[in-house]
Amino acid sequence: MADKNRTGYHYKKFVDDFNDQIAAINKLPSKTDMAKRSSVCQKKIYQFDKKKPAFIKPGMLTAFMYKEPKLKEELKYYDARPMVLVFNVFKSGEGQRILGFNIHYYPEKFRMLILKKIFQIYNEYFLANAIQERRVSAKRGKTIPFTNLERGKTNGFEYPMLMKLLQQYGLDFGIREYIPELMANVSPVNTSNYGYAAYTEGNFKKETLSAIIRQFNNAMKK
Repeated sequence: MADKNRTGYHYKKFVDDFNDQIAAINKLPSKTDMAKRSSVCQKKIYQFDKKKPAFIKPGMLTAFMYKEPKLKEELKYYDARPMVLVFNVFKSGEGQRILGFNIHYYPEKFRMLILKKIFQIYNEYFLANAIQERRVSAKRGKTIPFTNLERGKTNGFEYPMLMKLLQQYGLDFGIREYIPELMANVSPVNTSNYGYAAYTEGNFKKETLSAIIRQFNNAMKK
């Protein structure tokens, strides 16, 4: 298990923080619509200086604004404000690309279930990040997003296995490629705030969120 000395932070506390954030949002008045709920969560997690795409590393949960996709005309819809768990940063024949999993393509309930499962599988990886965030934040006096994944190393974050798992359950349609030049206002999410991230909503183009959710439900029936 990852080091928990000095901070006293451990995996159960990490999961408890996630569940507490979800519970806090669920306590909002029943008439609070999805947009207002999303706004509350965005204010809690978009608290960092905006970063450039080069700051992004695999294993980060990252929000950003996305300009018109290169293949916009071929897409049925796209999210102009995604919340992406980054799988990999790589070079293609057309330049650098970011491969990731946009949780906005799924209903809230599924986002939470998927994130919890990812935490369970990669618990040592995310716990190590959370511990380091606390250490760095204590020194600097503010919360700093962190990932211990370095170029060429996995440190326990084996994304191909995660991709296979998503494919196995028919959930891989949320895996997308992004072009760094089209990304703006990059906002990495602190590991301890992932519960709030599950309640943020995207900004879908060419289709409404309700229509996308209907397509998701239909896909799950197959």
